[in-house]
Amino acid sequence: EPGKRRARRARAPRPPRAGGGGGKAKALMFGAAAAGLILVVSVFLKFVGSSGSQIAQDQATVVQQIDRSQDLAAQASAQNALIAEKTYYTQTNSYGGPGDLAGVDPSLQYTADPSTSVNTVSVASHLDAVGLAVFAPSGTCFYIKDTPSGTFYGSGTECTGQAALGASSASW
Repeated sequence: EPGKRRARRARAPRPPRAGGGGGKAKALMFGAAAAGLILVVSVFLKFVGSSGSQIAQDQATVVQQIDRSQDLAAQASAQNALIAEKTYYTQTNSYGGPGDLAGVDPSLQYTADPSTSVNTVSVASHLDAVGLAVFAPSGTCFYIKDTPSGTFYGSGTECTGQAALGASSASW
């Protein structure tokens, strides 16, 4: 009976397809993935760059606001020193020096030397005028000159009462 059975024939292997079709699809997918990755990275870098610029602008704004508040504190001290000086002038009919003003308004320090802080007022008094100077941490010194005929304002970098005697504006 073995002769009745047909012998199985071995199949010949299939020849590979021409052009290897699967390789093109893989290359296309790899190219699309690379392009997508490049797009994502460039968008991320642009976002990070604009965020950094915004942070720098915000910091500059904060610094400006701090400088402005320090300037206002120095101007307030100069105004308080002017009130003390006018009080002294009303009582004595003359402008007072650092020691005289300390008795009128002890909340500030008065000196003939340059002002070095918002709480220190440099004073230069003469018969017909007084110069008051207060240093702000922003680097600006604020001046007030008071005379019997009016009060004048100014600012500069030299922070002495003597420099304040040159003030000539109606306001800061």
